[in-house]
Amino acid sequence: MTTRRATTGLLLVLLALIGPPAAAHATTPAGQTRGGEFVYHESDVPPPPGEPAPAEPVPEEPAPAEPEPAEPEPVEAVPVEPAPEETPGPVTPQPPEAQAEQPPEPVTVNRAHTVQVIVQVQVGCRHHCEDTSQTQTAIQHARTDQTATAPDGTARNQSVIEQYVWQLQLGCVAFCSGTVQTQTAEQRAQTTQTAIGADSVNSARTIQVTQQRQRGWRGHVRPLLAGLDRLLRRLARETSATMQLIRQVQIADCLHHCTGDAQVQLAMQQAVTAQEAAARSVPGTD
Repeated sequence: MTTRRATTGLLLVLLALIGPPAAAHATTPAGQTRGGEFVYHESDVPPPPGEPAPAEPVPEEPAPAEPEPAEPEPVEAVPVEPAPEETPGPVTPQPPEAQAEQPPEPVTVNRAHTVQVIVQVQVGCRHHCEDTSQTQTAIQHARTDQTATAPDGTARNQSVIEQYVWQLQLGCVAFCSGTVQTQTAEQRAQTTQTAIGADSVNSARTIQVTQQRQRGWRGHVRPLLAGLDRLLRRLARETSATMQLIRQVQIADCLHHCTGDAQVQLAMQQAVTAQEAAARSVPGTD
């Protein structure tokens, strides 16, 4: 029995030195038989005497886990300055050919200017006058009728009527008996305007001036007539106006010791203006 155990131990030593086949280590677990033979792993065979025991396998340390990414710290908002606005450069005007041609807007205009002027001057007996008389009568009538038609445009009427009357009588200054001085002035102005259009404008103006003077004759006629002449020259420059002027001056033949002398002046003016203007509608708008 002792001999058998020694033989078995010797075999185990030899097997440990020679080493078992690689296939046995890979396919046969320890403590099992293969083909009737009992197979051991190297880890089950004790090392021969005098050799160090094989080192035990060192377990692998687990790899350190990667740290989770830290949350980003909030960044303070920095105000963004707005970009400066660009100043538009000068706009280059397009040539007339590039612009879209538009039909002109129809415009109808009526203009009327009427001026009427009457000047009457009477110079009679200065002193020692008996039963003398001076009579002045001035009548002015003016009428303007205007009709402007522009269905798709501007219809405009403009009217101005000016009427002036100056009456001056220079009579007896001293030793007068039964002397009479009479002045009469009448002015009428009428304007009728009709404007039909998308834009209608009616404009009318009337100026009426009457000046009457009765006094003793003292030689002050020239200053009065000088101011009147300036007004007449201004009105004469308005060539577009219809102007009517009546100027009457009477100087009596008898200036001293006169009896029954009579002076009479009558002036009448009448002006009628009728205007009618019409513009057709723009083609394609009917």
